[in-house]
Amino acid sequence: MEQTEHYNLSLPGTSDAANIEVLNANTTAVDAALHSLETGKQGVVSDAEVKETPVDNDGILITDSAAGNTVKRALWSGVKTALGKVFAPLSHKHSASDVTSGVLSVARGGTGKSSWSLYRLVYANTTTSLAQVLSPTKAGSFLRANTTNAPFWSSPDEAREAMGAPKIVTGSYMGDGSYGEGNPTSLTFPSAPKLLIVRQSGAESEGWSLYLEVIAGMEKKINIASGNNSAGYDSTLTKNGATVEWYNIIDSTRQLNATGRKYVYVAFL
Repeated sequence: MEQTEHYNLSLPGTSDAANIEVLNANTTAVDAALHSLETGKQGVVSDAEVKETPVDNDGILITDSAAGNTVKRALWSGVKTALGKVFAPLSHKHSASDVTSGVLSVARGGTGKSSWSLYRLVYANTTTSLAQVLSPTKAGSFLRANTTNAPFWSSPDEAREAMGAPKIVTGSYMGDGSYGEGNPTSLTFPSAPKLLIVRQSGAESEGWSLYLEVIAGMEKKINIASGNNSAGYDSTLTKNGATVEWYNIIDSTRQLNATGRKYVYVAFL
């Protein structure tokens, strides 16, 4: 009976009778050969030398689903191209225009905010976050800051007080002709004045003027001068809180209260 070239399997002739032992022997030989082949493949892969850095012409084995899952060799250059379409490289850059969603943190050069309140200034409230200054409650406010706290708005009066600057109040009144101790001329201000200047409106050398430093709780003689007449005439001034009064016993002109005349004043509070 003839034998196959490689595995010596029995080849019954056309005139040979069927022999179960021959068939079993062939089947056993085929099983042993297949098992040895499979075991040998595993050993080849697990015992193969390791290559740490593959290059483009290196290959790996894959099963081709489009060709009945036959085994084929794929080049490493093709593997890299295929993976590059799915995953970003470990080292890569994006322009700012590529960022189209999400919120960039302060640590990454962003603001950490997706929206802001209108017309409110931005400041760093910590080393890694931003906030907005509250809107001022009064028009014309000044932005201020202490050495450690957040910036804040102050009204003009609050800012002036913080700087120690006086508040300036201006105004005018019309004289009614009254004068004397029982008819003093008086002006009342938002707070106690420190300096008061009163002058007849439009008057030049012939006008009467009052320049006085107001001292709290004090009655004193003051000089109301006319033009270049520095001697003037003494009048009496009193101050009660935010109200200043003065009178002259001679006439209403020297009291700066002549009938129909307009007087203007400037007060430093």
